[in-house]
Amino acid sequence: MDPEERVASVPSVKFPKVPSPPDLTPWERVPVYVTHYERPSKLFLRYNLSDHENECIDSTDYYIEEERQHVYEASIGMYCMVVLPEDSSRQALRALVTDVRRNVAGIQVLADVLYIDEGRTDVVALDCVYPMSDYEARDPCRSVACCMRRIRPTLESSCYDLQRLLDNTVPYYYDAIFYGLSDGGIYESQLSSLVDTELCDLRDGTGWDKEMCKRFLECVTGETLLIETVSSKQGLLHVKLFFYREQRDLQCD
Repeated sequence: MDPEERVASVPSVKFPKVPSPPDLTPWERVPVYVTHYERPSKLFLRYNLSDHENECIDSTDYYIEEERQHVYEASIGMYCMVVLPEDSSRQALRALVTDVRRNVAGIQVLADVLYIDEGRTDVVALDCVYPMSDYEARDPCRSVACCMRRIRPTLESSCYDLQRLLDNTVPYYYDAIFYGLSDGGIYESQLSSLVDTELCDLRDGTGWDKEMCKRFLECVTGETLLIETVSSKQGLLHVKLFFYREQRDLQCD
């Protein structure tokens, strides 16, 4: 069947809109989870977490039933479900179409998507894209686009700044303060995290030696630690993060 005839033969499908996350209150400390990190000026956070949600942050699964037909046409701004080709269980992720690619004949073949609950992007074939049900569209997007506060590109900046702090074996839980929202919908945020006697180990592999760690601890005033820059130079990683220490003494040895 000709692709255009095939599209015409598919019944009209409505595409519901996924609600935006609740508005964030500025200047309040909020527990967050880093769902996707690219660079200091582009990361995605999930917030309004309860203790229960923290424990099962990735347990909200969606599956596409066999009888559901994939789409033959997509449009920018369309919410949809994407089944990963390598997933035989037909597990799907909620997504927003950000661009559509066509072949030389003008027929749609690929869709650029943003996974709205994670923040990462992908390019998928249309046979992986499915209409979203009202049930799947019920919950708001679970992540918001953010940038680190006061971060500006410099000649010493690296897209890998902070990247090594994200250990794939542990969740990336922080406290965040949101200071404003850009016209493009990007929140300016400041992250903080508890630290303990494993401070040096947390920096393992990032170029922080014990002497650097000791000098870092000398910056402690009251209950907080502060580093103002994010840059990579001479094997050392300078990170703009706010840490809150516990009452017991911190040891670097």
